[in-house]
Amino acid sequence: MNPGSHIKRHCSSDNLRVGCHLALKAPLGCKSQVGREFRSWQEDKTLFLGDSFWREAWNHSSEKRLALLLDFWRPDLTDAEIRAIAAFYKKTEIRCPLAATINMPASFVESKLRPLFPNGRSPRSVDC
Repeated sequence: MNPGSHIKRHCSSDNLRVGCHLALKAPLGCKSQVGREFRSWQEDKTLFLGDSFWREAWNHSSEKRLALLLDFWRPDLTDAEIRAIAAFYKKTEIRCPLAATINMPASFVESKLRPLFPNGRSPRSVDC
């Protein structure tokens, strides 16, 4: 997120996913609002939120804020429901690897992801 920028209030039209935002670089002056709650970003800390909540973010600093955004299916959805939803939308949502978009070594990005997957499995990068 660029210095001095604002991501306007937005939300998803459904409640099918849980978002995870991992702050990779969080200068002072970066904050977000989810529902009625305000949070300041902290490096190496995550924020989990339901996709249907209204949210917005600000960067009042003079530096870029970098965050890795991951989407997960809601944990209460069954495998059958997930397959049905995916078939209905006939699409997959895959974001380009963070390393490619911000010119950062993949090993750095993986080191940030590793604590989120304590069982040793981590998502694999995908070519876009």
